[in-house]
Amino acid sequence: APLDGWRAGGVAGIVPSPLRLCSGVLAGAESTLAAFLAWGVLGNLIDVFFIVSGFLLFLPLAARGGDPGGWGGWMAVRWARLLPGYWLCLTLVLVLVLVVPPAGIGAPSPTEVGVQFSTLQMPARAFDPSMPVGFGVDGPIWMVSVIAAFYLVLPPIAKWYLRHPLIGLGVAAAVTVGWKALVLHTGVL
Repeated sequence: APLDGWRAGGVAGIVPSPLRLCSGVLAGAESTLAAFLAWGVLGNLIDVFFIVSGFLLFLPLAARGGDPGGWGGWMAVRWARLLPGYWLCLTLVLVLVLVVPPAGIGAPSPTEVGVQFSTLQMPARAFDPSMPVGFGVDGPIWMVSVIAAFYLVLPPIAKWYLRHPLIGLGVAAAVTVGWKALVLHTGVL
């Protein structure tokens, strides 16, 4: 239960971030203490959310020696938590985009609709950077692609990690540093 509080704190920092960006609340105040707290502290709570969530998902796997207790059951529980809310949000955004199209955004193609609803928008952006996330309106939905990929790779990684924890920690650190460097220094993603 205490770890769920940390995860909730991570979400509490994540949710307002796009609102601050879209509203322009801190526009022109990039060097103020408020901007530092908003972007430097609260903006990085997404890392807390992902780390704590990963840990909470890893614990039951570790208790079973890396076995998810059946791949179908593992995925069914994860999808049941993730997809209904995601699909509802996307459906609302799609209806809004179709009824009141934002300036510069046309109606999405059937391919775009399929990519969005399949949680593949971020992988699709690797091949087509013009692929909008959340139909070009709901950018924070990018997280769902990451979470879905995480659900797919966690069981095999957990099993391997339990046998080689130090190597796993080194690989995780290298991937984390490399990913941050890639995003910060190349503008990719």
